[in-house]
Amino acid sequence: MSAYLMFYLGLGLSLLTCCLVFVLLISRMRINRAHENRHKFSFFMPSILTLLLLLLCIFELRPRILDAVAIQENSLYTYNLDSAEALLDRNKLIVGEQVFMISPGTADFDGISLYRLRYAPHTRTVLEIEQLAPAEDVQTPVSE
Repeated sequence: MSAYLMFYLGLGLSLLTCCLVFVLLISRMRINRAHENRHKFSFFMPSILTLLLLLLCIFELRPRILDAVAIQENSLYTYNLDSAEALLDRNKLIVGEQVFMISPGTADFDGISLYRLRYAPHTRTVLEIEQLAPAEDVQTPVSE
């Protein structure tokens, strides 16, 4: 699957999750308004759902929407990577203190090579990987 397709699929799922929490919030508010709560603590459910909806919108949906705008404007960030300094852990690419999100199967780092990553600025999702120099052309420092 394409990294762009995976990104837009994640955006759609984030939007769907926020919509479902919003619908659940509306239904719980109707139950509260009609005084049909079955448990004492279900009275506080709209407050909890409001907090959950706010957190989902701030930390999940907002960065993805901002990145979708960046993709449409073709203003992705680039990072030149030496594969010797990269650590690939499931869907994370760790380079020093920077962490990039990467789709499974997208990265195929074999040997020491130079790569150019194009990533979305807010979620740091890698969308394109371009090999700049193959492993044979990279000069590795020799320690004496």
